[in-house]
Amino acid sequence: MDEIIDYIFGLPGTILIKPEDMSFDYSFQFGVQNEGHSKRFASVFGTEEHVLVYFKHDINSVEQLYKKHPDIIVPSDVAAKYWSKANITKMTDLDEIKSLISSSREMILDKYSKKTKQSISGISSENKFRAFHTLSTSISKSNNNVYYKINDYESPSLSYHHENFATFNLNWLYLTFKSSKVILDDVDFVEVDSSDTKTTIALSSENSFSWKKALNACLKSYLKHGKADDERLLSEKKRQLATEKRLLATEKYLLGLAKNPKNELPTKLEKLLPAEGKDHHRITGLTIENKTIEIGNGKNQDVIVNSTLNNCVIRIKCGARQVNIFNSSLLNCVIWPARQMNGLRLAGLEMVGCKFKGRYFDCRFGNEQESDQSNVRDCDFSEAKLFHLCDFREGTDAKSCKFPKWPHIILTDLSDSSEDWLSLDLSQEFRSIQRVIAESGHVSSAASIHLPSTIDDPEKYKALLKSRPYILIS
Repeated sequence: MDEIIDYIFGLPGTILIKPEDMSFDYSFQFGVQNEGHSKRFASVFGTEEHVLVYFKHDINSVEQLYKKHPDIIVPSDVAAKYWSKANITKMTDLDEIKSLISSSREMILDKYSKKTKQSISGISSENKFRAFHTLSTSISKSNNNVYYKINDYESPSLSYHHENFATFNLNWLYLTFKSSKVILDDVDFVEVDSSDTKTTIALSSENSFSWKKALNACLKSYLKHGKADDERLLSEKKRQLATEKRLLATEKYLLGLAKNPKNELPTKLEKLLPAEGKDHHRITGLTIENKTIEIGNGKNQDVIVNSTLNNCVIRIKCGARQVNIFNSSLLNCVIWPARQMNGLRLAGLEMVGCKFKGRYFDCRFGNEQESDQSNVRDCDFSEAKLFHLCDFREGTDAKSCKFPKWPHIILTDLSDSSEDWLSLDLSQEFRSIQRVIAESGHVSSAASIHLPSTIDDPEKYKALLKSRPYILIS
């Protein structure tokens, strides 16, 4: 079975788009990496003895395929019009299976932009994602403060606490960290062989630089302990490096983060475990500090009620409907969902100094019922990848919060600004959203919009939107 797995992992641009299901010997959902949405082209589930391989088929020739392999290739359990599955045992001829997987990948790749196709076709070195995945999984399991993120809408990445430090993108590894958070004596520095023409350095400003085109496969670029020959490396505030996989195995580099600035989370956050014998949290009337709390891992729903969470990281592994946090205070916490939150309701909560990461659509903050007593202020949404059509109701102070940069916009003072907002001459496809937001002015004080999700050319309207004092643009 390893032969088919190795083959898929070796295809250029292949990544995993969902975490592995550990109840199987094999559980992989493969996608072709793409900015915005990496689409699935194959899935593999099974044991050492028997594996199911799912692939996208050609609808014009699929009936002939079924007739040719009646006991091996059959329609998929889901989306059978477009997908098939192959029952693979140790006796199966894998050459044709590989061909079908390759064709599935090409069908997905055909839907990508010309730029993405060129980037993937230009990958000449061996696909290093499997090495990245193996090492990232190992590191995240050995340290609760390191989170390994894989999904279909972002590049695979590693984060320490709530800050990203390593991202895998089209066979390149990018590192980012702030020098103010690193113990310089413990840092590994990058030494680059100047004869390697694939490695170039570009200074983008006085405060940052990046290493470009340093392929993972290039072993001439490597890490070492000790001082760097180039003292400039010691003073830069932001470093973006691309180098080979050995970086991920260097514990001091990844976890040698030093003294935290004020108002940051403590260096180590232990994971709060459910009560003995339970697979879910029931947190009632408690005060919890400096913990990582994962919700959505168990078969039963987690509940947090009448409690205070201070300096905690709340990792959401479930959908928005399964998030049950009521009548509680979240102070200086990080809220970090693993998937997009659609319709998340955080009503009746005190949320002060919290940071939000991830993607949010049609989410609500503040009072929904007369009995709710919300207090939402001084929160930071700037690292949210998507913050679209989210509204702030009574009990919130949106103007005290920090929001994502353009092309996100935040409409404030809705009760007074609705009339002018409706009068703006924006695109026709945007009119319905204008009306919906204006009509919500009697219950909402502010609302967010991610413009590319609604109009084709946001830049065309930027000057007009900036001219309105009630529209916040970062």
